[in-house]
Amino acid sequence: LYDRVINEFASGEMVDDALYMKAYLVNESGQAERSKDYLNELIDKYPDSRYTPHALLSLAEYYFMPNSNTKPDDVLENLKRSVILYKRALKYTDSYRYDEALYRLGWANFKLAGTDTKLYGEAIYYFLRVIDDIDKEVKKEQQITFKDYDELYPITTIAGLSFILIFIFLRYLILRI
Repeated sequence: LYDRVINEFASGEMVDDALYMKAYLVNESGQAERSKDYLNELIDKYPDSRYTPHALLSLAEYYFMPNSNTKPDDVLENLKRSVILYKRALKYTDSYRYDEALYRLGWANFKLAGTDTKLYGEAIYYFLRVIDDIDKEVKKEQQITFKDYDELYPITTIAGLSFILIFIFLRYLILRI
């Protein structure tokens, strides 16, 4: 069915849906390599699709998470590719997966920091952006009054600072090894 929509209705409104679902199903059947082709096609042909941020994140995850077929020499290059894709996903600020892209950028930079310690700063930057964005969303979505927010703010700040302190400590440990 998806192939029919993709092939016979190439200029139709549902092709982006079909490409995304096809990529998802192919990936679930264990054919991640083939799934990448559908995701790339979706990203290239339908940059304004509601599925594009999801496709970017799915493709970034492919590169972020090494599998049993990933050669050791390819791990760093794949992480760098994931960073590029996560950054492209940040263009879609209205996507509910925006914070996920920020979070993954933090992790990818943290993993890459073993080769370049300057990337620890990038990791912290993206983690701080996640905290800041969630902070804004809590205020906006739940319509917390300033009085309520002032009571909650120390809790969110402590959680955020704890998160960052853990990374600084990990950085220290890694540099000492």
